Amino acid sequence: KGAKIRALGPRKSGVDKPVVFYGTSITQGGCGSRPGMAWPAVAGREANVEVVNLGFSGSGCMELVLAKHLANIDASLYVLDNICNMSPELTEQRFEPFLRYLREKRPTTPIVVTKNAWCHYPTKKRNLELMQATVTKLRKEDAAKGAGVTFAGLDPAYDDEDFTVDGLHLADYGMMTVGRLFAKEFLKALGKRGS
Repeated sequence: KGAKIRALGPRKSGVDKPVVFYGTSITQGGCGSRPGMAWPAVAGREANVEVVNLGFSGSGCMELVLAKHLANIDASLYVLDNICNMSPELTEQRFEPFLRYLREKRPTTPIVVTKNAWCHYPTKKRNLELMQATVTKLRKEDAAKGAGVTFAGLDPAYDDEDFTVDGLHLADYGMMTVGRLFAKEFLKALGKRGS
């Protein structure tokens, strides 16, 4: 449970609390025997930060109970990944309360929302627009509510279509490429440089 997760101590990066992923499968395109090849694991190694992956593979649910679980972990950074799988209607209904709760409980912890690389492009694009609009709304209400919320993976370099196996999973090369790219964005969100 989140309450039992403890940081392992300072890393060379100077980040002593874990980067916590929500919505990313444990292997995220790797195979079960090699979870170290999952792109969050690659990003953690590259950024020299501890990574905690809550999984919830493919759920994209953003139910309040999951927001409470996430907020229970004292993280250096929250990464909301793979949360575009639902319909835009559900994204519109659920992302705002999910984000509001997380920001209320952890007002200063940076939050990075990643672009989902493998859902249908029109859905992915619409969901991204809805989530960006939500963050803008929060910032207008109260600058602190929307502070520290950024979006990652928007550059075409993150598109993984060239790295997939059967159009579903990242191959090893894709894992390394995407993991290294995201490591830079996570360090930036943490106000750190590469270590």
